Amino acid sequence: MIRHAKKTVKKVIGKTPEVRSHWFKNTLKWGGFLLGLFGLVALGQAIMKPKLFLGQVATIQVQAIRDFEYVSLCKTREKQQEYKQRVNPVYNVDKTKFYAFVKTLQAFRDQLTKLELLGPKAPRPELEEIARQLHAAGIIMTLDDLSVLAAIRPTSKRDQILEESLYSLQEIVERGIVDDRFQDPNIPNIVTDYYNQAIPFVTYVDAIKQLRASLDSLSVSYEIYSACFHLMKQNIQANLVYDGKATHEKVQQAMDSVASVHVKILSGDCLVKVGQPVTEDVYEAYQAYLKDLKLYGGNRIAYCMALLNKGFLLALLFIWTVLLLKIFASKLSGRACCAIGVMVMGNLALILLGFFISQNSLLGQQFPLERWVSLVGPTFLVPLLLPMFVSLSVSIVISVFMIGLKALVVGDCLDVFLLNLLIGNIILYRCRKIRFSKDIARAVFQGFVIYALGVVIYDAVSHNLDGIACIQQWVLLAIQAGITLLLGYCLIPCLEVMFHQTTAITFFRLTNTDHPLLQKLQTLASGTYHHSLTVSLLAEKASNEIQANSNLCRCCSLYHDIGKITAPSYFIENQQNGENPHQNKLPSISALILKNHVKEGVALARQYKLPQRVIDIIQQHHGTSLMQYFYKKALLMKKEGETVEEGFFRYDGPKPSFKEAVIVSLADAIEAASRNLSEINANSVDHLIKTIVQERWVDQQLDGCPLTLQELETICHSFKMTLLTMYHERISYNVTDIKQDAVKPA
Repeated sequence: MIRHAKKTVKKVIGKTPEVRSHWFKNTLKWGGFLLGLFGLVALGQAIMKPKLFLGQVATIQVQAIRDFEYVSLCKTREKQQEYKQRVNPVYNVDKTKFYAFVKTLQAFRDQLTKLELLGPKAPRPELEEIARQLHAAGIIMTLDDLSVLAAIRPTSKRDQILEESLYSLQEIVERGIVDDRFQDPNIPNIVTDYYNQAIPFVTYVDAIKQLRASLDSLSVSYEIYSACFHLMKQNIQANLVYDGKATHEKVQQAMDSVASVHVKILSGDCLVKVGQPVTEDVYEAYQAYLKDLKLYGGNRIAYCMALLNKGFLLALLFIWTVLLLKIFASKLSGRACCAIGVMVMGNLALILLGFFISQNSLLGQQFPLERWVSLVGPTFLVPLLLPMFVSLSVSIVISVFMIGLKALVVGDCLDVFLLNLLIGNIILYRCRKIRFSKDIARAVFQGFVIYALGVVIYDAVSHNLDGIACIQQWVLLAIQAGITLLLGYCLIPCLEVMFHQTTAITFFRLTNTDHPLLQKLQTLASGTYHHSLTVSLLAEKASNEIQANSNLCRCCSLYHDIGKITAPSYFIENQQNGENPHQNKLPSISALILKNHVKEGVALARQYKLPQRVIDIIQQHHGTSLMQYFYKKALLMKKEGETVEEGFFRYDGPKPSFKEAVIVSLADAIEAASRNLSEINANSVDHLIKTIVQERWVDQQLDGCPLTLQELETICHSFKMTLLTMYHERISYNVTDIKQDAVKPA
C-alpha cells in the first residue's frame, strides 16, 4: 500500500488549509515592528554622539551643511614653525681669552726686556725661570723660541714683530673660530649676531692657515717666524658662544609677526571621511564645525538629516529581510515572528545600553577607542540563541539583519561590520547543533578568539598596530564575551516560553538517567524503562531520516509511558512469574486501567515541569486507538441484550498532531509488537511494520499530522533497519561442539 502510494500520490496527510491573516493586520504588525526599530535608531542617534580621537581612524563621515570660517591654530602653528626655521641662531664672539692673552703678552715683553740686560746670550737658568713664569701665566714657550725672541735687536724691532703678529691674531679672533673637532651642533651654515648680521667665522684649520699666511708677510727669518707662530697659535681657540636668550627673543619676534590663518569651509565640503586618520587639523575642523552648528542652531538640522538617512537605510534593510524570510521561511509561525522581533529589539537595546555606559563612565575614558567601542555591547546574542529555536536559513537572515542594524545605529565602518558579520556567522554555525550548556561557552570562546585575531590582523594590515590598543581591544572583547555568555544562559528559559519550543539543551538534560522520573521508572517499572529506551532509539533514527526534531523524539520516547509507574504490574512488560492481574478483571476495568496511564503520565509530567511538547506526546502517543484485545474479550463475554461501546475501549487522545508525535506513536506500537515475533527476519519485520501502519491509517490515527506519504515510507524503512540491527542473529559458541570437531578424523 505504501509503495503504491509513494509512486502515485505526493500529498500531505491530514494537512488543514492554512488561513491567511488579513493584510491590514499584517501591515499593522510589520509596521509596528518597523516603527519600534526606528524609535531605537532615533534613540541611538541621540545617545551615540559621534566622537573623534586624535591618532585613531574616523568611523563617521561629516559633510558641512553650511558655509563657515574658523581660525586654524594648527595651520597658524605650522606657519609659525616655518618662520621659526628661517630665524638663524644668535652667536657672539667671545674675546675674553684674547684680552687675557694681550695682558700676558705685555708681561712677556717685560721679561724679554730683562733678558737684554744679560747680554745677547742669556744664561740657560734665567731662560728656564722666565719659561716657568710664562707657563704659569698661560703661555707655553720652548727655550729655543724664547732665546730667538730674546736675541732680536733692537727692542723696537721685536716689539714691532710682536705687535704685527698680535694684530694678525686679532683679525682671526674677531671673525669667530669654530673648532672642527668639537663643532657645536647649533651652528648653522650662516652664523649671525643679534642684529642678524652674518659672522664670517672660520674653522680651526682655516684659522691656522690664515695665521701662517699673515706671519709670512713679516719678512723675518724662519726662526723668528716659527717662534711667533708658536706663541700666537696658543690663542687660536673656538670662541663662538651660542646666545640662547637672544635667539629666543628673535624667534619670538618672528612668531609674533605671523598673522592667524583663517580657513573657509563651503557647504558640501567633506570634513571627515570614514577610515581617515584623525590628525590635528581634521580634529580642529570638526570641532569648529560643531561649534558653528551649535552657534547657529544647525545641530537640529544635521540630526534630522542623519536620522532620515538612517531611516531610509533601515527601511531597505527591513524589506530585504522580510523578502528573504518569505523565501526561506514562508511557514514561520506568528509566535516565532513575534519572538524573533523581541529578540532583535532587545539585543539592539542592550547594545545601545552598552554604548551609553561605555561613553559615560570610566570605561570610555580608559579606552578611548571610538572605532572599537562597539566591542562592549552583546552584538552576537541573537546569532548565539536563534539557531536553537528556528532553522539555520532563518537564523542566517536574522543574524545578518541584526548585525547590519547595529552597524546602522552605531555607525560601524566597513571593517567592523565585516568582522562582526564573520564572527556572527561562525558563532551561529557552531550553535546550530548545541546539546549541552558547555557547548555555548565553547562556541562563544572560539568566536571571540577568532575576533581577537581578526582585530590584530586588520590593525597590522592597516599599519595601525599598537600593543596597548590591542590589549584594550582584547579587554573589551572579553567584556562582551562575558556579557553575551551570561545573557545567553539566562535567556534560554525565557525564549523557550516565547517560542513555545524546547531547546536541545533542555532535552539532553531531561534524558539524563539521573532525572527523578526516569529513576522512578527504572526502579518501579524496569520493563517499561527498557521498552522506552528501545522506542527512543527507533524514534531518534527515524526522525533523523526525515529531518524532524530528533532530540524531541528521543526525550519524549523516554517519558511517553511514565504514567505506568502508578500501576506497573498491569502492563505486560513489567509482569513476572507469569502472573497477569487482568485475568480476574472485567475487560472494561482493564481498559480503564490502561487508559489511565496516559492521564497519570500527563499529571506526573506537569508535576515535574516537563516541556509542553513532552506532555503533548504523552497525551497523543496512543491517539484514539482501540484496545483490540480487551474489546474483543468484552464482545466474547457480553450477555444477551448487552451492548459493548467501542468508544469505551479507545484511548482518550487526541490524535498525533505533529511529526514527532506520529514517530513516537508508531515506534511505541512497533517495538511492543516486535517482542511477539517468533522469527526475526526482513520479511517478518517488514510485514509487522506495514500491518501496524495500515491499521493506524485505516483507523484514521494519522489524519491530524502534516506527514507526507514519502516521509511515512522513510520512517517505516528506518524502523525496519533498526529492528533488524537490534535483533540480528548471533553465532552460538558451544564448547561441546568444539570438542566434537576436534576428535573427528582428518
